[in-house]
Amino acid sequence: MSGRAPSIVVLGVGNVLRGDDGVGVHVVRSLEARVLRGRATVPPGTRLVDGGTLGIELLAWLAGADAAVIVDAARLGAAPGTVAVLHDD
Repeated sequence: MSGRAPSIVVLGVGNVLRGDDGVGVHVVRSLEARVLRGRATVPPGTRLVDGGTLGIELLAWLAGADAAVIVDAARLGAAPGTVAVLHDD
């Protein structure tokens, strides 16, 4: 082991002008604010990224990361506000 902290990217995506489609961006912004105020912590090596609607350009943020958490809105056929965790595919 190299002894380095893992690189983790928390990427919030979506369009804040389209209501709940911007949930990923709002989650990341809220977490950033909480960390800055000392009300939350993230593991060393964690980057919080407001990806907005960038698309393919976001791959640069993910390159080399050991792990990624992507927060976005999706049509799952569930009640609004339902949180789902999707792995891999």
